Amino acid sequence: MEYSGFMAINPTQIEQVKNQIEILNNQLTLCQDKIKGAPVIEPKNNTPEQERARLIAIVHSQKKKLPAITRQVETLGKNDLQAAQVIDSLKAVDNLFKSMKSDIAQIVEDQYEAKLEMYKQEIFKSIDIVLDPIDLLIPNIRHEIAFLDKHYNLPVNAENSILPELNELVEELEEGEISLNDFFTGYGSGENRKRGYNELRAHKDIFSVFQFYENSPEAYWPISACYTEFCKTVEPFLNEYRSELELGKFLYQIRDKSRTINRMGDIFEFNDFMHQVVKKSSRKYSYRKEVKKIKSILSQFGEMRKTLIVYNQDEINRQLTELRTKYIEEGEIRRLNEFWAEAQELMDDGRLPFKRLEHLFEKLRAKDFNIIIQEKDADDLTIAITPHHEQKYGRDILERINIIIQEIDFWYPPDTKQLLFQSLSKTTEKIQADEPVDKKEFLVLMQGYDREIEANIRATYADRVRELNNVFTAFQKSFFTKLDRDRLEKRLEDKGIWDLITPMLKIVNKNLSVLSSGNQPLKKNVNKFKFLKAASDEMCQLLYDLAMQYFVLFPGVEGKSITNMVNILTAFNEFHDVNALWSAFSHYHKKTSLPNLAVNEKVIIQMTQNSRCRAHLKELFPDD
Repeated sequence: MEYSGFMAINPTQIEQVKNQIEILNNQLTLCQDKIKGAPVIEPKNNTPEQERARLIAIVHSQKKKLPAITRQVETLGKNDLQAAQVIDSLKAVDNLFKSMKSDIAQIVEDQYEAKLEMYKQEIFKSIDIVLDPIDLLIPNIRHEIAFLDKHYNLPVNAENSILPELNELVEELEEGEISLNDFFTGYGSGENRKRGYNELRAHKDIFSVFQFYENSPEAYWPISACYTEFCKTVEPFLNEYRSELELGKFLYQIRDKSRTINRMGDIFEFNDFMHQVVKKSSRKYSYRKEVKKIKSILSQFGEMRKTLIVYNQDEINRQLTELRTKYIEEGEIRRLNEFWAEAQELMDDGRLPFKRLEHLFEKLRAKDFNIIIQEKDADDLTIAITPHHEQKYGRDILERINIIIQEIDFWYPPDTKQLLFQSLSKTTEKIQADEPVDKKEFLVLMQGYDREIEANIRATYADRVRELNNVFTAFQKSFFTKLDRDRLEKRLEDKGIWDLITPMLKIVNKNLSVLSSGNQPLKKNVNKFKFLKAASDEMCQLLYDLAMQYFVLFPGVEGKSITNMVNILTAFNEFHDVNALWSAFSHYHKKTSLPNLAVNEKVIIQMTQNSRCRAHLKELFPDD
């Protein structure tokens, strides 16, 4: 991920600079000739003629650098240049000229009798003319400085202000008193050390050392507009269902117009919030147009996020290199590499917050491998298997425990699993935090659940796979031809419906293919769960979504009847009753009207053969 390109100098200025570099070359030649003909050369630990030859060689070496400067200036004029490349080229140009000025100034000072002062002045003047159209501070840094200025001018932040240091640093750079490298890293030592920009920007965690320099405020306008569109779209929907705790809690933030994206780090927070809204809304209300639209908006937000989030790769590489010098044991190196591969994947997608990255490096410096790279949802009771946990408990044991927890969450009725999870959560939280637990007691408990699930639930996995295969095949047959697919689009009044259906079907097909592959590990029922869950989730959600879309389009359907059908089909979905969902979908697929909604509800309720689902629906609809 990089910034969009920009030019540090325009083509007209490049030609002017190249002409001035040619003049500079001539001036260096004149200086060289003057040294050759100077009647008096002050020797420096050698003979006058040896010193003359040395000085001529120094000036000649500076002349040889001019083509490199020209190339760097031409590089700065490319319109597809990235910010990091601009900084590298600016540093190169600045360092070359600083070196040239230093050498010429030293020669003039040492060889007073040679009368070289006039040559020095002309050379320095040419250097200043070359540098004049080139701003050593790229726009990104100017944007950050403006942000810091605004931040520290607020009374609440004035006490911690670094503005005097920063302003002095900028002035010294612009006056040519320090190099660009000194500007970034600081200079001097001891009490006389001056902090550089990279340190000042990270003061009080305003910017992270792992964040590259800021985008312009204008760069955030499109992604802010995207978030605003998200809020406008979802607010009426959330207001409608504000009585549902999981949805109503988002309403305040959605209505808060003061929340804006002003800098790179804000994007992570907004992205997480939008993901939560979509996740919580989609389970029951995926059929709603508002929910479909916010999914699309979130996807657009994600694409923008990738272009706007830029990590400071130089700093990351520097700290990684430093870590690798400390990690000498083979096991430590392996764990570090595994950890970093996962972190890099998140960074490539712009999803690893800078603050999180700081925390991870802090852990790694302490050789603490109890690291969770991406934080889990609060309701996720599984144990994130860090390298530390793997070494302490064994990956196989932890993976089996996680499968058991997931199976309980997936198959058990809400009341039953809530009671189980109240006690389980305390232990898994302790394990995650590396707090003392009675390992033997916990393993015995999990083995008990394992045996219960093996006997009562896993024994049905083969039948459930068969049911999923049958429904999946039947669905594909129903929409085998383009004409059938076009009819669905027309019926649902949604031309993009297959853009949503196709990826879900691919997930179902992929996991069912694995389950039917006959691979040796899948001989054990426990190893089927991961693939069975993925296929079941997608197929059930797809059928739920389509059945509800059909239902809400029937004439006369509104209010209470929609709520009732949401509750009925949600029950089918929560109990993973793919047959009942397929029956409901097929029922509505064949219908053109529903003359009696009350009778229709009873018909749909009777479609489930799942005893637990029936009992749940009996509680919801006691009169049916």
